[in-house]
Amino acid sequence: MATIGVTRGLGDHDLKVHDSNIYIKPLSSAPEVRIYDLSKYDHGADDVLILATDGLWDVLSNEEVAEAITQFLPNCDPDDPHRYTLAAQDLVMRARGVLKDRGWRISNDRLGSGDDISVYVIPLIHGNKLS
Repeated sequence: MATIGVTRGLGDHDLKVHDSNIYIKPLSSAPEVRIYDLSKYDHGADDVLILATDGLWDVLSNEEVAEAITQFLPNCDPDDPHRYTLAAQDLVMRARGVLKDRGWRISNDRLGSGDDISVYVIPLIHGNKLS
């Protein structure tokens, strides 16, 4: 949209797309917070938390990300210290897609992300040590 997205920005109630009269929905200063007690559950090596920017979430659904991780991690050596980094890179590539004549495209010829994409794949297995 040719604007800079400011996380938790204040005072952006009149923010418009550059050179237009299209208003951009204001951001909230109140974050969404969810608490997950790691000590309540037994986690395996393939149980992860995905922390990512809108570059991922704007083009892939929760279900698509879960399916990608479910397909990717079992094919990696559980002792590979880079397996979670490789999983994050795989998600970035899925969200970006491939460059075609009309821009970045992902599966079913949907638009890929033209935004910056940051992804962390965080293993939850270390939470087992908390109990």
